[in-house]
Amino acid sequence: MYNFSNFGVEYQTATLKNKSKIHLLKRKGAPIQIQACIQAGSRYNTTPGLAHFLEHMLVAGTSSYPTKLALATALEKVGGHFEAVTDADLVRLTVSVSQIKHVPLMLTILDEMLTASLYKEEVFKNEQAVVLREQKDRFRNASVMPMDTLLERVYPDFELRFQGLGTIKSVSELHVHDIVEFAATNITAERTSYVVSGDIEMNDIYSSLSEIKLPEGLGTPIPDLLAPANGEKVVCKNHDGENSDILIGFRCDTEKPEDLAGLLLIQQMFMGRGSRLIQELRYKRGLVYSGGVPFWDFTKTSVFGFRTSCATEKLTEVFDITLNIFKEIYLNGFSESECENLKIKIDSYYRFNLQTSKGWIDAEVSALRHNPVGSEAGNALNMLTYAEQIDAKTLTEIFRKYLDPRNAYCIIFGSPTKSTLEHLNQALL
Repeated sequence: MYNFSNFGVEYQTATLKNKSKIHLLKRKGAPIQIQACIQAGSRYNTTPGLAHFLEHMLVAGTSSYPTKLALATALEKVGGHFEAVTDADLVRLTVSVSQIKHVPLMLTILDEMLTASLYKEEVFKNEQAVVLREQKDRFRNASVMPMDTLLERVYPDFELRFQGLGTIKSVSELHVHDIVEFAATNITAERTSYVVSGDIEMNDIYSSLSEIKLPEGLGTPIPDLLAPANGEKVVCKNHDGENSDILIGFRCDTEKPEDLAGLLLIQQMFMGRGSRLIQELRYKRGLVYSGGVPFWDFTKTSVFGFRTSCATEKLTEVFDITLNIFKEIYLNGFSESECENLKIKIDSYYRFNLQTSKGWIDAEVSALRHNPVGSEAGNALNMLTYAEQIDAKTLTEIFRKYLDPRNAYCIIFGSPTKSTLEHLNQALL
């Protein structure tokens, strides 16, 4: 069992007087960060791109700080900063300072972002242009194309709930009142949690956070996930060049947190120079330079994959080797020594990441993501504790449940031949 004291952290949770939750990860000497996590991400969109646009408007100016520059300048004068991000589940606003004496300022700014954003028409038009440029930049970014394509393939509701930026059409047709209505529905006390990390006491923030006046209500329930569409498992996005990117991925609708912990252990198996895949693909055969293991987890679902790049004429060989290693693990499972080694790796992975206030917030938010409104709370060390309890037999069962090679998808970004695509499609039947 992992304990916060082993990491030099004191962990507390409480329900504020305004019905929001607070999760405090106190670390002596650490900078102070507060993140408001609002369950209003892109899965709750009624129009594609709505949640992401709300994020822009929340930090575009408030009553006391009428522009984004005014907000930024107030914090930067004391060495602080803010940031905002939207994903499938959450809109997150983070305010950071380095010293306790500047906490009243950060709390005031966070309060205003949540309750006193201006939603001005001229600001809306400006942000609309910014979001449309973001879309164009993303569509030109080859590095995100394979994962975006996989998400679109495995989630039929991708454009509505998982494509945070929306579409050119949807964003162009939005109006200020759409943002205001979405905010009123989804930014509620019950749907907002505050995750705090750094050298700060609960007494320093409890009263101020309790005074943030958000409306009550559970808002829009999380939408049910649609099943993946039937059809070809291989999708090719044509791109000229000598090399092609290849991503072999799986949709994993995790049913319990132990399953998610198992997938995180399995991810460690494919990471680093010592992984089976990199050993075979790079060091034995010289087919690739490196490989990544993207793992995007959302509430009740996740996407797991292995991605690399190779000479286009070697695409079939790289695909076959990768798929055969997945098949080998599926058939033979894990030994106890392999399982124990993965536990060592994930322990180290967490310990390296949990060295900053941001690292602790990210870990705690991951727990919140898998404990939506009304469910039992988790905490930042849950995944490590679950992983510690998994044995080789259980890990094998998790692999077979979620990473069955017959359920794999293959995304190609390059210019493979017709015969190569036919081979890949046949292999995934």
